[in-house]
Amino acid sequence: MSYAKAREELIRQIVAIELDMFVNVKSAEPAACQQMPRTFKAMRRMSHSAWSLETLSSYLHDLQIAAQAGRNLITEKYARMDNLIPPINQNPVIQCIVAVESGWIKELHEKYPLSVKCDERFEVYALAELETYSDTT
Repeated sequence: MSYAKAREELIRQIVAIELDMFVNVKSAEPAACQQMPRTFKAMRRMSHSAWSLETLSSYLHDLQIAAQAGRNLITEKYARMDNLIPPINQNPVIQCIVAVESGWIKELHEKYPLSVKCDERFEVYALAELETYSDTT
């Protein structure tokens, strides 16, 4: 299998598991976005398209292990965003990654204010997302 096909297959498998987790998030009120699986899939495919084959493989493994253990990483991410549960992963690298990404977002917002939003929700989302990844990922 070519490198490109291997990446596409990993992304397909990742997004399928993430979508299953996403639509099974239990909340007081179902989110409107849970009724838009095509949009979810497109956004997640885009997010993962920049990742290396090694990172994609590691994250797929994270998702598979979580699913086998009955964990829903998307539920955990949203619970962290709402500060309903304690940190899932306290690796200090996570804070470093979020600081760098926040700097990029701020820089992009300054250059393209009508195209790129810059608010505190980015950091909350990024922290919660990264906490669901294993240290290997």
